[in-house]
Amino acid sequence: MTKYGKRFARMAALAAGAVAVRAMMIAGAGAWPSVAVGVVLAWVMQVALFWALAVWLFPGRMALVYGLGMAGRFAVLGVTAFFVVPLSGLSPEATLFSLVAVMFATTLLEPLVLRETLVAR
Repeated sequence: MTKYGKRFARMAALAAGAVAVRAMMIAGAGAWPSVAVGVVLAWVMQVALFWALAVWLFPGRMALVYGLGMAGRFAVLGVTAFFVVPLSGLSPEATLFSLVAVMFATTLLEPLVLRETLVAR
């Protein structure tokens, strides 16, 4: 199962990189710290949740993993929007756009990796 966790981390890194490039094109050069925080926070959270839920705690229980992952994503979005952005002074638009974009992209990748784990059994 760890090979699937590593594969997800690589796929998520590629998605996060693509989002970072596109967000920088939209937001402009002055927003790079906000974009970087959003992208890195989302990537770390997604990979950590995937490893914790799909690899260690509930391997093979796709619906449970996906549901708990959604709850975790919602919690991180709320904490970022209400605490991280106001306290750090980052641009809310750039930070939250990049955060949500990486979460969305990696959420679309999760079923592909989780399906492979079920097929491999």
